[in-house]
Amino acid sequence: MTEYKCPSRAAERSGSMTPQQSISSANARIDGSKNMTTFTEQPQVAESESNRVSGVFYGSAQTTVSTGAYRFLVDEPEASGGKNAAPNPMEYILGATNGCISVVIEAKSGTHQIPIQGIHTYSYASQDLGGLVAGRDVQPHFHTYHLAVLVQTDVRDADRLRAFAQDVEHACPAANLLRAAQGLQLTVHWQFVDRLVDHDAEAVVNQALGVPNRNEPVDAAEPFLTLTNPDA
Repeated sequence: MTEYKCPSRAAERSGSMTPQQSISSANARIDGSKNMTTFTEQPQVAESESNRVSGVFYGSAQTTVSTGAYRFLVDEPEASGGKNAAPNPMEYILGATNGCISVVIEAKSGTHQIPIQGIHTYSYASQDLGGLVAGRDVQPHFHTYHLAVLVQTDVRDADRLRAFAQDVEHACPAANLLRAAQGLQLTVHWQFVDRLVDHDAEAVVNQALGVPNRNEPVDAAEPFLTLTNPDA
């Protein structure tokens, strides 16, 4: 089996900030216990839905995953022994989070009577790979996660939009899974705008990180409401 090496894809995709710089800048604020969501009821088995997924490993860091009628490939960069033919496992987590909160936004828009014209999301996550590749006793999962959520809507009532965003976060399975992770600091950046443009959500995360944009949004709209962690 190929020896796992430190992935290079993160450095390629995270802009000018190096992994070490990201870890150093985040260490002072990593405390997952400070942004936990609380619930008043316990899960009920009778109300629960189950998911099943199977995986077949083919070597070279590649796994074919099947769920129902769907199949997809999980891979790693060539530097990590893969073929760089598909996202890596942790990138699927980021993508699932983007998709999950977008679905919840769509579902809750009807409940709150807030028409949605579009949604842009962007995820940035940082993890210390020392436990995985260097034998250090450090948590292997993400320690810092920034999620930008830009929503295009005609509604301008700040109280309604704030309640809407809080409800979405409170009901989003992926966001709450991240919030429940020990030692992970999740920051959700909400912006409500009158129009969406390419790379606008990425620019929000880059601004929070203090790094330059690789893809500068053209004529990005000024948000009429900005929220951070409305449910935390």
